Amino acid sequence: MLLPESRPETERREEREEPEARADGAEPYEADPPEPYEATAPEPYVAPEPEPWGAPEPEPYAAPAPYEAPEPAPYTAPEPAPYTAPEPAPAARAPGAFEPWVAAVPPEAPRPPLAVMPVGGEPSAPSGATTGASPHVSQYSSPPPTSSYRPSQPGR
Repeated sequence: MLLPESRPETERREEREEPEARADGAEPYEADPPEPYEATAPEPYVAPEPEPWGAPEPEPYAAPAPYEAPEPAPYTAPEPAPYTAPEPAPAARAPGAFEPWVAAVPPEAPRPPLAVMPVGGEPSAPSGATTGASPHVSQYSSPPPTSSYRPSQPGR
């Protein structure tokens, strides 16, 4: 009687039980074991025989041929387009013809006069109104010069 380990591989493969079918209906894949790899020495390089008609062999380290740019074609300017006169400007329209809000106000309508204030002056407040500061001290005055200005320090 042969033990299972001593039987040939082909018989053992046949006795294996089949894997269960998959739910999606695909057949299960069972890969064969890879064949053993036998290392072999590489074959030595053999140079090809020269051509029988005596063609010259190229030099082994010949420099490549220098690049020669093709001759540029002479420049030809495109044909100019024939001259056409510009379109004349549209006739001037009456003011307000294209802006309806301007046309609604006639130009001769009286307008209220603008308040005129002297240069450098401050607006005057109506009588009885107070601004909270004396009239001759501006709220925009600059601080005293730093050479004579010493801030008060608590504790001195």
